[in-house]
Amino acid sequence: MARSDATEIDGVQGHVLVPTPDQGAWPPFVRFAESEGAAGLEPAEPHPHRAEEVLAYVVDGRLVNVDPSGRSTELKGGSGLLLTASPEARHDVGPATGARARWISVVAHLPEQGRPEAPSYHPIDAPPARPIGTGVERRDLVGPHGPARSAGGLEVAEYLLAPHSAVEIPLDVDRRSIAYVFEGTGRIQDREVPSHSAALSERVERLMVEGPSGLRLFLASLPIPSYAAD
Repeated sequence: MARSDATEIDGVQGHVLVPTPDQGAWPPFVRFAESEGAAGLEPAEPHPHRAEEVLAYVVDGRLVNVDPSGRSTELKGGSGLLLTASPEARHDVGPATGARARWISVVAHLPEQGRPEAPSYHPIDAPPARPIGTGVERRDLVGPHGPARSAGGLEVAEYLLAPHSAVEIPLDVDRRSIAYVFEGTGRIQDREVPSHSAALSERVERLMVEGPSGLRLFLASLPIPSYAAD
């Protein structure tokens, strides 16, 4: 189990899961964090990403993404944005003016093979969650079944478990996964995982997730890069 480190920058509170002094790197994941805050007094300057994909998923509230031209895209709860920064792209995200927002950010390194020649921004208008079992719903965000496709193979889904429900999630053994509990407390592979914590796995065929009191789970996975393979 991986626990997040609490941070606060310019009034935005964060829970950083990767990297932390205890967890360290988890390539190709560069960063995984949950943030919450209100609109700042001064807009931040767009910052660069190079050979990376960046997902911002809004849990609650209203978030704004600003691209290098100054164009703003407002994202509401349940929606998001996938930025493919190849070779480079700049952006900034933060709560909309007069609003609070809570969002999850995933930054992943793009493999050299198959990198796009130009950057792209893909707004994600997430579909409603669909039932996949008794008391369990799934919302696909990025990947073969989601509204956005990733150049680097990122797959992301949200799971909602009612109290006393459970789900077995199939995984690809050639991928690394972060199963992040952002509401409630659950059990993953028979280990308790509290809110703002995650189970990190690789070369696993399935995850067994239980939600004794109900929970929301954010599952992100990526192919294991050759430089990180055993």
